[in-house]
Amino acid sequence: HGEFGVLVDLTGGNIRLYEKEDAAWLQDSVPVPTNTGLPYFSYDTAGAPSVAFHPSGSDQAIMFARRTDSTWAAETIFTAPYFCELVARALTYTVKAEPCVMAYVYYGIPTSTTVILLMEQGDTWPYHVVTGAGTRAHLEALACARDTGGGAAVLYDYGDEFNWTGNLYYAGFGTGFASLDTWASAGAVAVHSSGVPHAAYIRSQLRYACRVGATWYHDTISAASGLQLAGAVLEESLPTIGFIDPATGVWIARRKPVGVQERVLVRSIKSLRPTLVRGMLHLPEAAGLLDITGRKLMDLVPGANDVRALAPGVYFLKEGGERSEEGGAGIRKVVITR
Repeated sequence: HGEFGVLVDLTGGNIRLYEKEDAAWLQDSVPVPTNTGLPYFSYDTAGAPSVAFHPSGSDQAIMFARRTDSTWAAETIFTAPYFCELVARALTYTVKAEPCVMAYVYYGIPTSTTVILLMEQGDTWPYHVVTGAGTRAHLEALACARDTGGGAAVLYDYGDEFNWTGNLYYAGFGTGFASLDTWASAGAVAVHSSGVPHAAYIRSQLRYACRVGATWYHDTISAASGLQLAGAVLEESLPTIGFIDPATGVWIARRKPVGVQERVLVRSIKSLRPTLVRGMLHLPEAAGLLDITGRKLMDLVPGANDVRALAPGVYFLKEGGERSEEGGAGIRKVVITR
């Protein structure tokens, strides 16, 4: 519905939900046990927030809470037998508007791991096994997203004792598995309404894969090392990937069509520290000056630019335009004062 929500862990289990409504930020407390840590958060199709988590001090239960009007209600949706440990890893909603929770089940005797999906059906939460790993194997569920098959698609990393870093797999709900890459980690996945899955992951570089028909196509988003993946979403059927470069800041990569071909556009978000300006704005290169809504107000030239006619407030510089992987357009905050 266009609202924006942020879930914040203030002090080990003091979970707050901040939602923007018009120009105001509304605050709400999420009723999870102390020291639970940040739960997994999503909005349902009606715009109501919900969270999935495993309570602190009890690794044998998965819980789900949703807000109706202004009241939160929590329930236990899965419990494990003795010698098992449960960890919630993701929350999404199916095409039928049912909440779907991805979780690990660790079995202590013998040591093994299973990835499951818990999907609400009426008053029950039946579980579906995605995959499992035997003794001395490595299995890590990385991400899940709504699937057109009525459940959720899962991205996971699997390896045996001889290949501990593992191989990256994609599992569609009821459609089997596909191997995407080797030595991969930190994945994100999104599925288009047509059923086409898109995945982003780290394999020393930031990589991208999508499936068309029965064939997976791969691309490199950024060749830089040390990147951290922030997530993947679809905008008008095209993927948008967020990631962090510790050396240069926060980046967004979008795949946009150019004629019948596509290219990756990467831009930087350089808004962590605003520039204070009084009277004249000096720039090393040409840029555009935007207002808080993103509307372009004026073109700026290299050197001195007179901004005394503008009202004091927050503005943004769009530097360099959109370029390919070799560079990117920077968005930088500017505060004009008197």
